[in-house]
Amino acid sequence: MKTYTVKETAELLNVGMRSVQKRCVRYGVKKTDEGFMIPQSVIDEWQKKNEQKKNIHRHQGERVDALEKQVENLTSELERYQQVIIQHQKLIRLITQRLNQLPSETELQEPEENTLGVVRNQETNHYPENNKKRPSMNDPSFVSNYDPNWNKDE
Repeated sequence: MKTYTVKETAELLNVGMRSVQKRCVRYGVKKTDEGFMIPQSVIDEWQKKNEQKKNIHRHQGERVDALEKQVENLTSELERYQQVIIQHQKLIRLITQRLNQLPSETELQEPEENTLGVVRNQETNHYPENNKKRPSMNDPSFVSNYDPNWNKDE
């Protein structure tokens, strides 16, 4: 079986001489008076490990590329959502301005004719007189004027 010196092995594996010497110690290669004499079988094993490391680095590089692409996509998505948020904020400001321009309830007049077919209570003052504002539907004193049978023939 052919053996190689540290220098020859370093050139074969494309690594430094010190790296080869450390591997020899780690793998238990016997040292002679001339230095380490590394058998071909050990060099083959080291070459396999080098290839495996290269493959791992190649796969990691592919993963990094995929993650960078994903980060790019998420960044562009974030920018789109930020634009949507800005548009929504503008709409909210506009709606708020328009709401402030609407007439108050005291300025509103009820229509004289019932155009929607909703039955209205003829008694217009069924709320407490000290309460100028009409209660909302969540208010416990709210009274509905809705008649579920308004469109049924009698």
